[in-house]
Amino acid sequence: MTHSNTERLLVSYQQSSGGRSGHCMKDLFTAVVVAQLSGGQATFNQDWTRQRIIPVVGVREQLASEPLGIAPIEYRTNRGGWGGMRFEDVARMLDWIESKRVPSATTVIQLTGLCRIHLFQVHNWENEGLIPSGTYQALIDQLCQMLWRGPRPVQNAGSPTRIAIHARRGDVANPQSRLFKSMGPGKVWNAEFYQRCVDHFRGLNPESEITIYSEGINAADLRTIKRCELNLGHRKDVRRHFRALVNADILVPANSSFSTWAAYLSAGEVHVFQREHIKHFAHVTPPDSFRFCELGENSCHD
Repeated sequence: MTHSNTERLLVSYQQSSGGRSGHCMKDLFTAVVVAQLSGGQATFNQDWTRQRIIPVVGVREQLASEPLGIAPIEYRTNRGGWGGMRFEDVARMLDWIESKRVPSATTVIQLTGLCRIHLFQVHNWENEGLIPSGTYQALIDQLCQMLWRGPRPVQNAGSPTRIAIHARRGDVANPQSRLFKSMGPGKVWNAEFYQRCVDHFRGLNPESEITIYSEGINAADLRTIKRCELNLGHRKDVRRHFRALVNADILVPANSSFSTWAAYLSAGEVHVFQREHIKHFAHVTPPDSFRFCELGENSCHD
């Protein structure tokens, strides 16, 4: 449908993620992707200052200013939690947004509830021909502009020297967490797994700088890992850790929203182990910078 030059569509998202930075980024991204798919612009929301991944100044530079004196029209759904909204539900939402546009004026749509769309979904929908070609890369480029305040840096060619491994502990590494069962001895994300990761990269390049980044709480098991540096932080260190992850030559993400965002915005290669245990990497074909790997192999698969 053709719209007049004076007609404007703005999309925002009322924060509903509980405050963790990786989840806050999902809300911000959903507003950006819905705006792009509906032919509008994402508009800055004050709640997005709660995420500590991308500098707020970078977010503001890329998004439209908050409109003054215009009451937002609320769109609420709970169809898009961990797995994200189905494409059929997204299509219905876009039709609804189109029906609410005010001719020759500014319309503000405020998403709320759980109506998240994830990057892997956009990538898959594009490969299936459901959305225009180039949508995924355009979204990645916009997020990179927010983070880097310019294009994504190009890493130096040659053997990787900086390897960053993210180990999620903190909120999940305690018996009360439903994910605790994946952390213990003999499980998926235990210290033995991370030691094998370190040994894997040491075998490929003994001179590499290997650092494991994690939270300082509930991380006693990580202190047993050898042949690498261990950088444990707290809430105030979130942005510093994120910068280290995205600047590495090779990033190994965990089952964590925090490190999956680092993977998509990484300036280097992303080596994904335990792919089947990371829901947000459910790509039919991997993005260009991703390598799906198995421990013990000397190479990863594109």
